[in-house]
Amino acid sequence: MKLGLIKNNDIKKEIPFLDIKFTHSLCIGQTGSGKTTGFIYPNLLKRMESNHGILLFDIKGSEHLAVKTIAKKANRLEDIIEIGKPWGKNVNILSEMNETKMTQLLKAILNVGKNGAGSNAYFYNAALSLGLTLYSTLRTCEILIKEFKEVEIDISFLDNQKFSLLDIYKASIDIDTLYEFLDKLNDFIEKVEKTIDSRDDLYFNGNKNLYKNLILNLDSLKKLFLKLRPYYVEKKDREDRSKFDASLPSVITTLNEAFGFMVSSSAKYISSSDDAVNIVNELQNNKIVIINVRVIPDSILEILLEQVFEQLIDLNIKSEENRHPTSIFIDEAQRLINKEIPLDVLRSSKVDVVMAVQSELQLISKFGSTEDWQQISINIAQKYAFRSSLYSTDSNTFFPDTGDFETFEYTKEYDKNVYRAIPNFINKEESIKVEKEYQQKILELDDLKDDEYYIYDVSHYEKEREIVVLNTKTNKRYHKKIFNEVENLIIDKFIEKKIQDNRLKLIHILKDDLLENIKLKSWDTIDLISKHDIQNIDIYNASYINEFEDETSVLSYMHKSNFSKDEHFYKEVIVEKYVVIDSNYERYDDSLFDNYLEVREYIEMLEESVEEDLNYNTFDIEKYFLFRRLSKKELNELGFIDLGDEKIVYQKIQELK
Repeated sequence: MKLGLIKNNDIKKEIPFLDIKFTHSLCIGQTGSGKTTGFIYPNLLKRMESNHGILLFDIKGSEHLAVKTIAKKANRLEDIIEIGKPWGKNVNILSEMNETKMTQLLKAILNVGKNGAGSNAYFYNAALSLGLTLYSTLRTCEILIKEFKEVEIDISFLDNQKFSLLDIYKASIDIDTLYEFLDKLNDFIEKVEKTIDSRDDLYFNGNKNLYKNLILNLDSLKKLFLKLRPYYVEKKDREDRSKFDASLPSVITTLNEAFGFMVSSSAKYISSSDDAVNIVNELQNNKIVIINVRVIPDSILEILLEQVFEQLIDLNIKSEENRHPTSIFIDEAQRLINKEIPLDVLRSSKVDVVMAVQSELQLISKFGSTEDWQQISINIAQKYAFRSSLYSTDSNTFFPDTGDFETFEYTKEYDKNVYRAIPNFINKEESIKVEKEYQQKILELDDLKDDEYYIYDVSHYEKEREIVVLNTKTNKRYHKKIFNEVENLIIDKFIEKKIQDNRLKLIHILKDDLLENIKLKSWDTIDLISKHDIQNIDIYNASYINEFEDETSVLSYMHKSNFSKDEHFYKEVIVEKYVVIDSNYERYDDSLFDNYLEVREYIEMLEESVEEDLNYNTFDIEKYFLFRRLSKKELNELGFIDLGDEKIVYQKIQELK
């Protein structure tokens, strides 16, 4: 809109400070107009000095440096919490989500419009239904776990107490992961049912309502399981069309592809149930929360912001003195706000929203029309305009044509004068010192030397899975690999399978070698070694006296022959026979025998851990080549395989890894 602005030669210098009356504000100004240093930074400092809880969205990925420098000036560096970095905090977007919001989220990531998804409508709608059912299932499990905890009954599902988007993603990677999920869900339902049945005393001992809730939630969980039942078909039966719908894998694929962002760096930051923070709680605890917008999809950020607003509105139930003042700074506001932004009711919660855009036209475009934007605009009491060559010609809008403004010049609503802002510049060297102090003294990050700090280059991280480590003294940098939880899941599954296969082969070779060269009948007759020092078949045959089918017969024989029970017989496990032996027969050298037992124990350890513990620490070279404690001669005497040169041995274990 064209306005008759008064621009004197001697323009008054004035910081565009906002009133702290929780009436919200908007500033427009194109890149280079001075909007950030002249408007946002001064008001950010003022709010920090006023002890506000502050939420700020870092659009560029580098604004956190300025925010920390300003926080340092306000003596509030320790209040900084970052979300969206490998060393920052995380949020669990599911923790405050209801079914309506989950539907909105799924539609956003599935790109389902008002008219469905065209020719692929069936798969998109089915994927939407599957995602929503998985969400409801996890939510119900979480409620049951929480209710059991109230009466000190520990129960868990997938080893979790709380659930996140990551759990939905992991369950829906493919038909096999979904089958595994449902198999565990089935076990969980049985466990819950048995626990409820065995604890009916809860009903009669003052927990009647809780007991009823447990029953109702169990019933809900069973119904959800029935909706997922078509996917619960064993692999061997999936070719049978009477048992399995061939289109279901495509439904899973559709959902999984929609969760493609989960394998990016953003996955951890919005879907962690561990060490997750509640943004509103942190704001009420006087924290300064910075969200790195570059790593989180706009559709998810928009929903996250809606959740924050809803929780802030709920603060109205608190007394006024218990509502901590909060300021929310949203640059490029058109990316994150929508028609549902509740500016009209946030004031009573002591929440002030400070927005900035390059042009009012961006907001009109986001809301669909000037009229729809004006419905929001009327709840914004303070409006400022820096230089912007794009403006609306609609006479109903405030923002004037400021295309001829110099940098830092601005005007404000209901004022025809032009002012010059006093910029709050951020010194780059100072900001790096503050960043280093924040990482080393506030966060106390590991593996950082005195002159080092981490840099999170989003583009590089997405390509190489590396963060940058910069040494401020030498100005040299190097890279450090970091994997997020989803990537670790994929990699670990691949590596674990390889290790497991290799270890099974190793165990098979070692056991066969021992049985062949020590010449025992079977692995189960290993008790011969520990109980009777019988090391091979020759000693066994020379010691053999007799065998019987039952213990009564052997004891009778032993008694008549005046044989000692402890020294003269044992039970053959495989054939279920009692064998009488002469335990005084000549033995091998004791040192060889001890080494042999050690090897045998290690093989048994490998066998026990093959399904449970795939950590390389239990599979290191020293333990793996325990045989090498024996000399070559001793190895030959015991009949072990010749492992060869130690360098070759080392190479072989590296190949296994």
